[in-house]
Amino acid sequence: MTDSNSRLDIPYPEKGDKWAPNRAQTISKILNAEKQYVQHLYHFIFEIRVALAEASESKKINIFPDEIENLFRRIAPIYKLNLNFLTLLESSIASDISQSKIGDCFNSTVTLFKAYVEYANDYGPGITALRAQFDSDPNLAPTIKDFESNIGLTILELLRLPVERIPRYRLQLLNLLKVTPREHPDRSGAVAAYIQITPMCDPFIQLLIQKGKEDLEPLDSQFHDIRILGKPHYLMFHDTLKCFTDKGVVDIKIWLFSDSVLVGYQTKPILTPVLYPITNISSTPVDLPSPYDHGVDFMTSIDSYRIVFPNMKRQEYFCEVCENLVIDLNIGENPPLLAPVRTPSNDVKDCMLCGKAFNLALKPIECGFCRKWFCKKCVSVHEINNHKFNVCKECLSKESGKPRPHMLIDYNYCHVFRTEI
Repeated sequence: MTDSNSRLDIPYPEKGDKWAPNRAQTISKILNAEKQYVQHLYHFIFEIRVALAEASESKKINIFPDEIENLFRRIAPIYKLNLNFLTLLESSIASDISQSKIGDCFNSTVTLFKAYVEYANDYGPGITALRAQFDSDPNLAPTIKDFESNIGLTILELLRLPVERIPRYRLQLLNLLKVTPREHPDRSGAVAAYIQITPMCDPFIQLLIQKGKEDLEPLDSQFHDIRILGKPHYLMFHDTLKCFTDKGVVDIKIWLFSDSVLVGYQTKPILTPVLYPITNISSTPVDLPSPYDHGVDFMTSIDSYRIVFPNMKRQEYFCEVCENLVIDLNIGENPPLLAPVRTPSNDVKDCMLCGKAFNLALKPIECGFCRKWFCKKCVSVHEINNHKFNVCKECLSKESGKPRPHMLIDYNYCHVFRTEI
């Protein structure tokens, strides 16, 4: 439900909602996101910028023009501001985290966000100059390659974070208000901060879209049939990743925009691209077989991928981008169905539907959909995509008697696919 205030729809929990655990979870996410953001700023100031200064002084790389230096200098006051903001957030955490007054922290800090406006003023010229520097100086990229790998973000992604920050704060406040009832002592502070920060967002989003065209123009010429520049969006993530398929592990390229995702299969020598509008998107970290340590099940509205990341930080950044997209587009109400976590057979003593006890003669059978355990009378065999699955009665459609459309993972091939029965 929503309140109307200053022509803004300000949400609050539905009557009867169990808001306390949801609010505690939301606050934890806000706190963790702020910690990660401050850490990224720290890495830039004390690692990347130091390395660049040393390389420039020793003439290993070219001297940066003023546009780049001005942009770099803006990071330090933002780091100091957000370090203080993080300290304020941490000090506000109550023993019952759901009672923490996070909204008041935002409300008392929002007037200081003018540092972001100053950064945004230098962002356009600075990024343009930095791109030109990469093109003209072949030693620049190798100088920071290891730092980028350790951090999990490229320098261009790091420098974009402050521009994205104000819109993301608005999203965080929106999520907080959804789980903060009217009578909560933090409600007024959160509402006040939300009202102040909302009109601040549009210039930052427009700047991202404007500068994003520099990323999109080469793609648009490469994939001219897709019309990547046809909408006002910007590129949030780009990488070449390993993907599990029924053909083995293959390379795919992913471009995650603010409103769609472009996936290209690397089939030498041709890259076959598919552009999915984002009507539903999510990413869920998963355990992967050796030698892969970091991966997610990445779901679009009509397809899904089990992909591998070079390191955990890169995976975390990808998941954060996906989560913010879901929030931003208000499409998180009905996330795609994932293959559930398997129920260990040792924990099950009887059929999880009819209750019949298992014994030597009656052994448990795992449902390929819900991954729970049943007796033979409560399951039936169905062929899906040329693979046979045991399916329990609960996972069958009452109308057709067939398995409901669902997200399945064929664990023999580590390939994720959607059933269309």
